[in-house]
This record gives sequence, C-alpha cells and structure tokens, in this order.
Amino acid sequence: MSLEKYRLLVVKKINKEILCFSGGIDSVVALHKLNFPQTIYVNMEHKYQNKEHNCIGALKKIIPQLKNIIFFNGPELGQFEEGAKAYISKRNFHLALCASHFGNHIYIIGNNEDIFDDNNKNAYNIMSLAMNETQSPKEPTITIESPFWDWSKTDIIEWFKENYEPDYVENVLKTSKSCYNESTTGQCGACESCRRKYIALWEAGFTDCWKWFEQDIRKYKNDCFK
Repeated sequence: MSLEKYRLLVVKKINKEILCFSGGIDSVVALHKLNFPQTIYVNMEHKYQNKEHNCIGALKKIIPQLKNIIFFNGPELGQFEEGAKAYISKRNFHLALCASHFGNHIYIIGNNEDIFDDNNKNAYNIMSLAMNETQSPKEPTITIESPFWDWSKTDIIEWFKENYEPDYVENVLKTSKSCYNESTTGQCGACESCRRKYIALWEAGFTDCWKWFEQDIRKYKNDCFK
C-alpha cells in the first residue's frame, strides 16, 4: 500500500462526533446518551432563537460539559419560517452542513414521533451521501444520524430517569425548553411543542410537570388525563 493510500485510509477513519443542540428534551438527553460529544448551536435567526439561547445559558449552569458549546452563525432562515411551528424547509440539511465544519459524525436528533420531510432515517442517509459526494476525498466520511429513531419522547425521558439521579434529571428537564412561542421566556404551555413535552413527561411519571409551564395548563391536563 502506498503512503498516499495509507494516509487517505487513516483520514477516512477519523471520527469526530458533533451534536446539534437546541436545549430541548431530545437533544439534552442525547447529550448524556452519547457521552457528552462536542455540541454546536447554529444561529438561524428563527423566532424562538433568543429563548433557546437563554435556555442553553441556564443548562450550562447545571451541565458542566456544555461549557464548550459552539455557537455558529448559519444562514439567516427566519424569513422563511412557516406557520405557528416556525417550520423551515430543509432546516436539518443546513444544520448538517454547518456542523460538518466541526465534525464528521453528526447527530441531529429525531425520534419515532416526529418523522417528517428532512427529519427521518432516509433523509439523513441521503444528506450524508450528498455531502460525501461533494467534498474532497481527503476529508473524513460524513454520517448523519439520531440515536433515537426507535424511541418515543417518553422512552427518551425514561432512559434519562433510569441512568441519572432524580434531582439532576428533574432539574435538567425542567430547565430544557421546547416551545414555539417567542413571546414567553419559558414553556408557554399552549403550543404544540409544549403539549408534546407535557404528555411525554406525564407518561414518564412526572405527574406534577404542569407546574413547570408558564401558562395555566390545568384544563389541558384535565381534558387529556381524566
């Protein structure tokens, strides 16, 4: 084997992990499940970006391994947001491209309840293939994946409960934010993301979690869990 072929083989085996982090339950638990890889937050000027920044600042006080999180200015895609969820087409492709400058084993977290458009196994495989086909052969092979494709959000929380101390788990989950409402500072308790988080927390045994939300969520609680 020539020296050049050997050098390329070694480069291809380089595996630097990087986790795209938002501060929501899925990415917070993934941080622990993946044994604290390098994390990155990509600024896209979306409407709840400031809320996520504040959340990450609070989480850094609880999770020491977050102190080295990378904040990276990606494309300003907020102008393309659609609907109450602030949906951005091909958002994960942009995330992967930004993250690929810092690592080649890229984690963008999805679970079996939110598989859509560019957030599913097939899309991640296609994105990986496209990025590998359009870069120098000297660069390490890129893979994009989620550790939670076969898990529900409730499964994710239950794993966290089983592997970490109760007070730590509750503090982290309470501090995490998954909310589409940019006008509030915490969990609004009314948007779809808050409702999904609330149901998963309840199903995982946090039956008093409605107290963690800003708005009065009692009616929703009573309607869903009579």
